[in-house]
Amino acid sequence: MKNKTILYTFCIVLFLFFSKSFIVQAQYFGKNKAQYKVFDWKYIESKHFDVYYNKGSKYLAEFSAQALEKALISVQNTLNFKLTQRIAVVVYDSHNDFQQTNVIDLYLSQGIGGVTELYKNRVVVPFQGDYSQLRHVLHHELVHAVINDMFYGGTVQTALTTTGVFFLPLWLNEGLAEWESLGGMNIETDMFMRDLTMSENLPSLDNISGYLAYRAGQTFYDYVANKYGKAKITELLNKLKNYRNLDLAFENTFGLSLEDFSDVWQTNVRKNYWPDITVYKSPKEFATALTNHKKQQCFYFSSPAISPNGEKMAYISDLDGGIFAIFVSSTTPSEKDKEKKPKKIISSARQNDFEQLNVLTPGISWSPDGKKIVVSAKSGGEDAIFIVDVEKEDYEKIKPGFASITSVVWSPDGEKIAFVGIKNNQSDLFYYNLNDKKVYNITNDIFSDKAPTWAPDSKTLYYISDRGDNLTKDVTNDKMKIWNTNFEQCDIYNVDIESREIKRISYEPDVTKISLVVSSDNKKLLYVSTKNGIGNIYEYTIETKTERPITNSATGITQLSMTPDNLNLIFATQIEGGYDIFLLRNPFEQTIVETELPLTNFMKGNIEKINFLLEHEDIDIIDSKDTDEPIAYGDFIVDFSSQQFLKPNTEVIQPIEHEHLSNPENNSLFDEQYIEKDYQVNFSLDALLINPGVSTFYGLQGNGAVMFSDIMGNHQIFLQAYFLTDLKNSQFYASYFYNTQIIDYSFSLYNYSAYVWNYLQDYNANYLYSYRNTGAVLGSKYAFDLFKRVELKLNLVNAAKENTEMPSYESISRFLLVPEFQFVLDNTLNGIYAPTRGTRFNFRALVSPKFTENSSDFITLTFDARQYIEIIPNFMSFALRGSGGASFGGRSQTFYMGGVNNWINSSFKSGNFSLQEPEDFAFMQNFLMPMRAYPVCELMGNKFFLANIEYRFPIFMALMTGGIPLIIQGVMGNAFLDVGGTWTDDFKITQHDANGVRKPANLLMSAGWGLRAIILGLPVKFDMGWRNEFSGWSKPYYMVSLGLDF
Repeated sequence: MKNKTILYTFCIVLFLFFSKSFIVQAQYFGKNKAQYKVFDWKYIESKHFDVYYNKGSKYLAEFSAQALEKALISVQNTLNFKLTQRIAVVVYDSHNDFQQTNVIDLYLSQGIGGVTELYKNRVVVPFQGDYSQLRHVLHHELVHAVINDMFYGGTVQTALTTTGVFFLPLWLNEGLAEWESLGGMNIETDMFMRDLTMSENLPSLDNISGYLAYRAGQTFYDYVANKYGKAKITELLNKLKNYRNLDLAFENTFGLSLEDFSDVWQTNVRKNYWPDITVYKSPKEFATALTNHKKQQCFYFSSPAISPNGEKMAYISDLDGGIFAIFVSSTTPSEKDKEKKPKKIISSARQNDFEQLNVLTPGISWSPDGKKIVVSAKSGGEDAIFIVDVEKEDYEKIKPGFASITSVVWSPDGEKIAFVGIKNNQSDLFYYNLNDKKVYNITNDIFSDKAPTWAPDSKTLYYISDRGDNLTKDVTNDKMKIWNTNFEQCDIYNVDIESREIKRISYEPDVTKISLVVSSDNKKLLYVSTKNGIGNIYEYTIETKTERPITNSATGITQLSMTPDNLNLIFATQIEGGYDIFLLRNPFEQTIVETELPLTNFMKGNIEKINFLLEHEDIDIIDSKDTDEPIAYGDFIVDFSSQQFLKPNTEVIQPIEHEHLSNPENNSLFDEQYIEKDYQVNFSLDALLINPGVSTFYGLQGNGAVMFSDIMGNHQIFLQAYFLTDLKNSQFYASYFYNTQIIDYSFSLYNYSAYVWNYLQDYNANYLYSYRNTGAVLGSKYAFDLFKRVELKLNLVNAAKENTEMPSYESISRFLLVPEFQFVLDNTLNGIYAPTRGTRFNFRALVSPKFTENSSDFITLTFDARQYIEIIPNFMSFALRGSGGASFGGRSQTFYMGGVNNWINSSFKSGNFSLQEPEDFAFMQNFLMPMRAYPVCELMGNKFFLANIEYRFPIFMALMTGGIPLIIQGVMGNAFLDVGGTWTDDFKITQHDANGVRKPANLLMSAGWGLRAIILGLPVKFDMGWRNEFSGWSKPYYMVSLGLDF
């Protein structure tokens, strides 16, 4: 494990250094973290937390403080660890606002519902319209924050300086966060694991990764708690902290190695779920499969919407090379049609409109005439409603001004579009009137509303809400505190859109409902309920208030869509490790034997625990925590808030002393009157790295880097230094980043130096010169959206050249003022070593006016265009690149062509690269690569063009022999053609040497093949190329380099 510790520490150091720019230059490509609004930050303080929020959202902050303080009691007891420092929590009003955060440098996609970072151990979460979800996410992220404090001291700096750094595997970390925040196992994970097990896709513990880490990890902790008691989890985590070795901790906790324990765990999981094969039915047994994710080589089919005539369906899928897109296909495909790829209507992640489809809270709906669909998607800093013509594939965009829009549904009369929108910290029902182009708020209260569907009269909406018996209009956040209500409950309601009168339809608040549709006569509903522990379809008669199940599915059903004639119902479900869409004909005529569906083992276990509590009311229940998930079944409801009933063995680790909600002295934790405070900018250390050294030739030397920032990440300071011989010839870089506005600003100071041999003709000898650049840069960057940005910079530099061996020899110093403009477009989708789809374009203009006698005057213009064409998704692709540029003026810049970046066995063309003038060192970034099979600086000139064509294909995505995966992974191959040229005066393709042999002049060409692989965690490239000498092809040249492809 010591080698792993070194590797982990090395990775942190690499990430720390490469996450910031150390040199004063624009980022060449890459997508943006666009900021669309200016935030006015406030904060409140609770006993253990500082909660930050945008002005006007104190209500969210107060809810978060309440939820966090409550969750901390449980987390500290589970870990047997008391928090050592206050935790900063940042709550955003929506996911679109969350994506604009400066706390995290990375782009936060829709699937990321919260983040805990390690620089300052900050928690960052968005409000997505559901207070139950917000409570869960806050609790989940709090587990990570306390784990960071417990294992690493709460920051990157302490992690780097702690002896024997150990990182919890993802499944242990995320699994714990889910298990803790959900009070143990929950129905969603139970359904997920059932399908995974029944389809024989259950991995061993040491092979769990990705999303499975959350679900399987949660199952692991639940298994441990049920078999050994919760105290065993505490024991395992504390031994992991002390031993910092996974196998050692497992052996000392369970008496089994991780591998042996995994076998036992897998056996238990299989015993739990395999018998369900005879109890429940696969959707394939009672419905018709309309998709097959295995045959269609994807993972996801969801959000199905059936057309009014029942002949077509629209849905979201990752068929588009792993990117979510909307497709339309037939509900009655012929055998020939089944072999065709469905029609793609909209793709995401490629343009500002449809930047992200709302996959997690989906909604697609057809117009009554079946010609158009309506969908919501992210567009810039807001969500928008898009009306898409299915045949023409053009669309109309409606931006009603909501940070979040989900669950759009078109009314039967074709005049209105209903949706769930977030505004003023509320999730409400709205509708957009297509006639007067206005938006109307229907519910306007603090309660969460979901899954709206129109009644046939287009005047009533049915929906799911947590409002209980609160049917009063306009119960806004100034009238009620949501944390004083049961926001975990769930029932069906309807509302008249004109009078806004709300009626309660169902009365099972503790049974989750997911999706619903209404019959054409408005007398019955079909909805999905998890009453027996699995999402099944129930028929509900409104007048008699009776229900009956019409399916007994083994997999959880979601997202119902039905034709107006009630004849065809489609739904989505997880099956065989993916998600597919099924068709159920004549749903109201469906009958099954069971009047009450058989309970899952998970639900049976909960019932047994409830009965145990009812029979032993005087039992001493310790270690209680509020799961916020009351359990209900049949005719009784019990608020079950603990899953451990017996005192722990006194020989094991004892729980820490902590505050209990039942202690009247601690009620102040939850009844506190929070005072709003203005945000103050206070810098604190993110990381400090120092590496001192000594050289026989240069004496004391060393390098170091330090980063400071404020809580919001809006103000960042970065310092880097490399000390060599003396201060004047050392390297310094200092920068300040100001990110509070829509336009990002930066200011940098730098001093770079290098020693170079120069030939002096007067003395016919080479002398060692010191080249030095000292300057300042004022920069700005404006991102139009995720894909496009412009950058402006003003560089003031003093470039100097000094003879170190003859101090009396005249030094040269030039002062330059260099404005720079850059436009960047990047909508690519990345593969392992390079993009596989999309376009990249960069245009750059650099100007140096001659405003003093010793200034350098030049204008440099360059462009770089790249197109990536995917032949087989995630398998084969073509990469095309064309670039060119020119430099004009009295001291025009020189471009150097040849070689590859980060070339290990590099070679240089003798005499073609030399520094003569001070500005040569100041602007020595103009190396044109790749031009394989040629040495660096094979050609030079002040004009250039370069074209590269590559065919890229996989060879071995992972070599799975013994211990090889740790050494070599992801082997890919490529075939390439490079063509380019540089020149200053006249461009000549060829020239003749002294022997009259035709040779290349200003044009180079090479071709060959290469291999790419991840070796010991580093991207390594091997290329073999041949030069075109015009008289024939040369011998092969071999190049080994590090890095990614263009």
